[in-house]
Amino acid sequence: MDISTREYSKYFRVGEMATLKIEEGQGVFLELSCIIAQLSDIACELVVMYDQLPAHSLGTEFPATLTTMIGYLYGECPVIIGRNSFEQTVFVRFDGEASIRIMRNYIRQDVLIPFLYEDARTFDKAKELVVARRADPRSAGFSPQPYGESFKAASRQGEEDLLPVRVNLGGGGVRFTSVEPFQRNSHLALQMFLEWPSPRVVHAVLVVTRSKPFEQTPEDRTFYNWARIRLKSRTISITAGSYEYIEDEDRQVLIDYIKEMQSRGSAASSGGGTGEP
Repeated sequence: MDISTREYSKYFRVGEMATLKIEEGQGVFLELSCIIAQLSDIACELVVMYDQLPAHSLGTEFPATLTTMIGYLYGECPVIIGRNSFEQTVFVRFDGEASIRIMRNYIRQDVLIPFLYEDARTFDKAKELVVARRADPRSAGFSPQPYGESFKAASRQGEEDLLPVRVNLGGGGVRFTSVEPFQRNSHLALQMFLEWPSPRVVHAVLVVTRSKPFEQTPEDRTFYNWARIRLKSRTISITAGSYEYIEDEDRQVLIDYIKEMQSRGSAASSGGGTGEP
């Protein structure tokens, strides 16, 4: 869904990276990476990184396009570059409505959910598993029961209850922990158990883009601390990948679930909610 707005400060923020796109000829564009230094209701100041305005454009006004990515929101707005701009300092005024798009593949959130993966090696085998499971009513049903901060999946056709694990769940892929790493470009058949708005299993094929023993990076530290306790192993691997096959309906279910979890988290942090995942 696209949003048209003149509330520029919601989507173009001081300190964020932006791109200034200048047309130099028919179909030829100069793209300058910038940092937003100052912002008002009608204009902003940009500091250009790595490059500078063309010398022939200094002292004149001319149109350009300013774009930015904030989380999973992509913003684009026509602007006029002011004649008082010089080299790496650019002053622009907004020249119309900003168009804001939700980039579904970028929306993501750490969640605690029951989660299963199977290394099928090849895409064809993984897709075969996913399609068969998605079509089987027995693979869709489970009973969510409270478990710690989250829930476990019970009543799974005679299977043991499936406990929640920490997953960085996204509209475009997932990141999770395992004991052993997977081969890069291998394919996993995923089952993701969601309790909201009703119990549902989402199926997808994941292509592995990164899988290696844990390294002390900020994004992985939370996963490592949790996995050491849960997996009971000294060796912890972090695996990340993107969906190579997922039905549009299932992707939308994931996105709605992530947005609901983000909303609950925001409410809890402001004292306006229960804080339940």
